[in-house]
Amino acid sequence: QADRPFPYDATVELVHVRMVTVPNFDRNGGCSPYFVVEKYDDNDDLEETYDSQLHHEVRRHSKKEQKVELPCRVELQGDVKLTLMDKDTFGSNARMLSLWINAAFCPPRGKLVLAKGECDGTSKENKKNNF
Repeated sequence: QADRPFPYDATVELVHVRMVTVPNFDRNGGCSPYFVVEKYDDNDDLEETYDSQLHHEVRRHSKKEQKVELPCRVELQGDVKLTLMDKDTFGSNARMLSLWINAAFCPPRGKLVLAKGECDGTSKENKKNNF
């Protein structure tokens, strides 16, 4: 609405993250996904504000599954970075993709849908074809 000021302090609640199709990050296909949310602190440093693996068990998803659903209940305000990770039993966890969103641009009580190409790390220029 044109008569309303821009809601710089808008807060939205993220209730789940869904990926339609399962990324291929594990040796036998599939992935064990979790995500972290980061936000800039007062010193302009990225600070982790949420880690889904601390609240929900990380479950392996096979390539045969249709989608990945990661439940959560986390408030987002301002510019936030959401990074999806693949948990590895051996070795280090792998970054699958990341994206930046601003809560003010999220539809209230709605859903925000992003295409694969709108997320960092999913492009065809990557060495591996994980998506």
